[in-house]
Amino acid sequence: MRTRVFATAIALALTAPPAAADSEKSLPVGFEIVVGFPAAASEAAASTVVVPGFVIPLDGPEDARAAASERSTGLAQAVERLWATFRLDPARRPQSSRLALLAAGRRLELPSPAGIGLEASATLATFDDDAASLQVIVRRAGRVLADTAVRVKRGGRAVVGGMDGVEAPYVFVVVEAAAVGQPAVARLDDSVTAPELVHKLAPQYPLEARQAGVSGAVVLEAQIGLDGRVEAVRVARGADARLDEAAVAAVRQWRFKPARGGDGRPTRVLFTVTLRFALQ
Repeated sequence: MRTRVFATAIALALTAPPAAADSEKSLPVGFEIVVGFPAAASEAAASTVVVPGFVIPLDGPEDARAAASERSTGLAQAVERLWATFRLDPARRPQSSRLALLAAGRRLELPSPAGIGLEASATLATFDDDAASLQVIVRRAGRVLADTAVRVKRGGRAVVGGMDGVEAPYVFVVVEAAAVGQPAVARLDDSVTAPELVHKLAPQYPLEARQAGVSGAVVLEAQIGLDGRVEAVRVARGADARLDEAAVAAVRQWRFKPARGGDGRPTRVLFTVTLRFALQ
């Protein structure tokens, strides 16, 4: 029995809510493009899941940080369900992200994960205090993989999916529409770097949990210091007390190259990561 752990960072910056006048005309909408590939039979049976991590700078407003952390955990759970449902390869998960303040009728080009050859766009049709309606189009090599009208509840998320043939990638576009008054969360631009994981210790599968047939995913939130060390870890969503403890013990020993602000100086961040314990 063993666990396999994967983590990918997405950087987030915290911004103030839009001004009242602007909020009536435009809407903060976040997009996450995640690409998956079919797993070999042995990998699918192992139920190992890769879940994107998030990096949240600690110099923003407390309520914005809390909202960003909650949303990152929710996205992790959504992606975990997609990978388990479609039995996708846990070791291959290219992804990209974008947040924009959209006015009705505006078309936004979405960034594609490197090496996939996707072209994606989203157009905000209408929105009110309850929901937003968008048109999401995804193409690959001139072929339309998805051309979908999607309605997203404010403060919630929806997923647009597409597939380019049996062997080609599955494409998921996760759309998140900010709730009324919700602090906007924008991805960091190139002037700020996310922390880079340089030492990762896989957690030990607790013997009692293995013997009892216990498995599951543990979502952690770790504070990474100015020197790249993990200063604190908390369980954002647990699976089993024994698995939670093993996950925390492992992540405490991870080391990073620290995140850096626009001035080049190290900055403290929160990093969320999901560790899945799967019986093999």
